[in-house]
Amino acid sequence: MKRILIFIVLSISALFSQAQGLHIVKDNINCTYGIKDADGNWVVEPTYILIEEYNTGYFRMRDEVGLGIFTPKGKQLIPCTHDRIDISSKKWVIRSSYDVNQRRLENKKQPYFYGFQKDEQLVYNLRGEEVVSLSSNAELLIDSDYSIIAYDRVLRYSQFIDSAGAILIDSIQGRLRSFSGRDYAIVGDNVSNSGSVSGNGRVVNRKGELIINAVMDQVRIDSKKRDDLKLECSSLENMLAMVNGNFSLSDEGVHLYLSQCNMYPSSTVELLIPIENIEKLASSKWIFSYLEN
Repeated sequence: MKRILIFIVLSISALFSQAQGLHIVKDNINCTYGIKDADGNWVVEPTYILIEEYNTGYFRMRDEVGLGIFTPKGKQLIPCTHDRIDISSKKWVIRSSYDVNQRRLENKKQPYFYGFQKDEQLVYNLRGEEVVSLSSNAELLIDSDYSIIAYDRVLRYSQFIDSAGAILIDSIQGRLRSFSGRDYAIVGDNVSNSGSVSGNGRVVNRKGELIINAVMDQVRIDSKKRDDLKLECSSLENMLAMVNGNFSLSDEGVHLYLSQCNMYPSSTVELLIPIENIEKLASSKWIFSYLEN
């Protein structure tokens, strides 16, 4: 009789979790999982196919329908209706059952959860509220103010969405890069590892409007100060009158360093005109005058 009781006790094996005294428990008889508190009471009944814990104390749950998220207190945050759930923060990882003493991540930066349902991608905040619904083809970039930049890999256009789900830029062709607290960002057909864009490069504001009236081969934002030759605004025929800047020459071509007068004094937009394209800019006499010297 004692052996039978011991077997039954051991068939319920506590796996891991130190959040709020909760721990994941497997019922080996029914091959299901639940969550118990420190006193051994069921907080979440063992009806789930799988339960995993993030290093922040949140739980990823799978039942017969799909995946969902529970809070560190064992409350449902996102329903188990998703084919897949991802998270915006790379620091959130599933804790290993072999390392119960793994250091817990302090939840300072609030991430987004991405819940996939067939062709739909639902974006949830940490309160479990659905922020926006996007195509599953969308590649998401989270800006510094928690706004969302969504790039559709099939249709090749970007959207800009604030943290409340309001769409600020509904559709702009190309990959929109992060604003990072600025009032402008760059957008282009391709993005390099350095953060520059190439092909139809543009500089736009938070409404998607051009703030430099030109389309460039390559654009990069650079916060470093430049000491190159300063030019008067009136010399840049192909730029807006409000823009002034510097330029330098290299084997790659002509580099323009532009900043908006009295508006963005701490940042510089670097524009590269490849050497093979300089002949196309014959109207920009200031370039050729410098080259002839």
